[in-house]
Amino acid sequence: MLGKELITVPRRYRAFLEVGDHGCGFLAVSEVETPRLVGAPLPFPDGMERVAALEETVYANPLLLGDFAETTIVLRGGRFMLVPGFVTDDSLACDLFRAQYPVDNDLPPGELLIDDWNGLGSRLVYEADSDELSFLRRTFNNPATRHPLSVLSLYFAARREGCAASRMLLSVSDERADIVVLGRDGVLCANSFPVSGPLDAAYYALAVRQSLSLSPRDELMLAGTSALRASLTPVLRRGISFVMPAIEPPAVLAAPKGIRALPFELKVAPYANL
Repeated sequence: MLGKELITVPRRYRAFLEVGDHGCGFLAVSEVETPRLVGAPLPFPDGMERVAALEETVYANPLLLGDFAETTIVLRGGRFMLVPGFVTDDSLACDLFRAQYPVDNDLPPGELLIDDWNGLGSRLVYEADSDELSFLRRTFNNPATRHPLSVLSLYFAARREGCAASRMLLSVSDERADIVVLGRDGVLCANSFPVSGPLDAAYYALAVRQSLSLSPRDELMLAGTSALRASLTPVLRRGISFVMPAIEPPAVLAAPKGIRALPFELKVAPYANL
């Protein structure tokens, strides 16, 4: 349980909450207070639907309800689509999304959200569960929302200055492989794939590289647990010359084990120029 006693002055922290199908992760970050980072993975109770499990988890961890300076919600799940940055009209962006992904009555009612990828010439349109959004908006003070691919892309972009070649970020968990490829003029690919093991992630990464005609010398930055990276690296190096661990912020590297166990996109979200 994350209790309120872990942070004395919440207003001096920024809070980040990632919500997924099987749990959420919480991270609070301060530039002036000690500890600088507070957080942990928060698995959902068994046998509950996602929205009910989210409510149960939030109320079981009082720290999440603190009066933070700002709160950002990272929402995983639902359909998404990348649109060009010149589509600045939100209504048009949503119409383009619905042309590709019509309303599916088999899915819970949803709302379309849009993330601007400043400096990358793209915007991401994505669906979010209406009931989940309603709970988050009435529970947290004016929270911002971001898709995991938005976090990864903006963090990755901020750390590739001066690099003219294309670069790939592969962020892997036990269930998903998130892939972002940046070229000299912006985003070449941003996608998320379900996986059942490391070889699935390797397949998707290599297939994306082939579809984009990337050179074997174009770098691949790999994020995930040490075990997943150890399984993937030798496979990827059969076709890619430069496979290296994705860079995590120094504060995260020095953080307690619970924070280091958070998903990569949540650990880097405070440093992603969102």
